[in-house]
Amino acid sequence: MATSFAAGFAIAIIGPIVNAYIKEKFPKRFATVVGVYSFGIGTGATLSAALTVSFYNRFNQHWTVALGSWVVLAVIAFVFWLLVVRSEQDYLTSQEETTQGAARNPWKNRRAWTILVYFGLQTSLFFSMMSWLSPMLQDKGFSLVAASSMLTYMSIVQMIGNIVIPMLMEKWPNRITWLVALGALGIIGFILLWVGTGAMLWVAVFIIGIVLSGLFPIGLLLPLDEARTNEEANSWSSMVLSGGFMMSSIIPILIGYCYDVTGNHAFTYVIFIVLMLGIITTTFILKKNN
Repeated sequence: MATSFAAGFAIAIIGPIVNAYIKEKFPKRFATVVGVYSFGIGTGATLSAALTVSFYNRFNQHWTVALGSWVVLAVIAFVFWLLVVRSEQDYLTSQEETTQGAARNPWKNRRAWTILVYFGLQTSLFFSMMSWLSPMLQDKGFSLVAASSMLTYMSIVQMIGNIVIPMLMEKWPNRITWLVALGALGIIGFILLWVGTGAMLWVAVFIIGIVLSGLFPIGLLLPLDEARTNEEANSWSSMVLSGGFMMSSIIPILIGYCYDVTGNHAFTYVIFIVLMLGIITTTFILKKNN
């Protein structure tokens, strides 16, 4: 519990700082850079999920060693950061910041709260899919190996989309249009996952992978779009990421509870569709307040 808290605390601080750093260093191309960042996160998450069990078996079935072995990546990242990022003046105290007035407090801003809800919904969608896709497919008659292969397939689609969709956003930058399109596509994907069989399930998972790959980087971009200064980029990202990830811890447990009570995944599909409708709703609220 203590080491999990330490790791989570570090991630909670690093995420918003990296967002603010991207905004400051790449003001005209930050959508593409966020795409690269999202691709790295997705790749790391997929590899860790796939390889941790192998490490567990390799190290005499010790979970502590299997999970702790990922500290190697943290050390490598730390070394790269020291090599790439030279000693710089604190950009939050630059002349640009001092001439733009006091930063807006996101906790008192209705638009920031809307973005937080959006990020929480899309993150809930991601973690719930990663947790429950395999059991849902097994409920449909898939073997454990086939269900796991489908999850890997979705992760690969998502990794590719994580970098491709933000690059497309450089050409077509309207975030609202992207969100409405992804929301509608997501509802189609989850309906197909619910009622489909055979090859149709592969199509459904492909669609959902595309949707997830677009929703996450947009969630990182929205607070950066709103930020007028680098200080705001930091504070808005901190609020959105922290609140959103706390929201996302609830839905996978709710799905498990519903499954325990009913013995099937009927409520699971309903929850996924409700999440997509919630994302579309927050999109229209953002458009209205734009």
